[in-house]
Amino acid sequence: MIQENRNWFVGERSEALASILLRSQGDIRIVEERDADEGVDFLVDVNQASRAPLQCFAVQVKGTLLDDPQQRLTLAKESIKTENETRLIYPTCLFVFNVRDRASYYAWVAEPIVENHSAKLRIAAPDSLSVLDQDSIQKIIQRVRDWYSAVPQNFVPTSPA
Repeated sequence: MIQENRNWFVGERSEALASILLRSQGDIRIVEERDADEGVDFLVDVNQASRAPLQCFAVQVKGTLLDDPQQRLTLAKESIKTENETRLIYPTCLFVFNVRDRASYYAWVAEPIVENHSAKLRIAAPDSLSVLDQDSIQKIIQRVRDWYSAVPQNFVPTSPA
């Protein structure tokens, strides 16, 4: 029972921290929050035009009590829903929160890449976690916007070689 309550607390707190961090950005909006653990917790629209089509990225949130960076990376790799990796159609980030000290990290699960004016999604398990803060959120948003700018020209989903 204690472990079940701890797991619930870690999950709820990490999603609340992600929501606060995302909502602090004035130029994006959360269009969907999912309650079930389906792999995606938030769908975030980065399009600044109110009547334009959605330009979304997905966020999967994981919480932890682990302080060791290597253990957090292992958690990140294990938490990615591998059965859904080949069906990802949006850029997708994994946010990892240490609910004890609010330290936050991220990694791309489906990374938006623009090469030769072509939009690609690189789908791979993370090999590192980066610090998640206001600056990195802005970089994520800009990458997603750049990717959507290239999408109408040519969209090619890719997997690691």
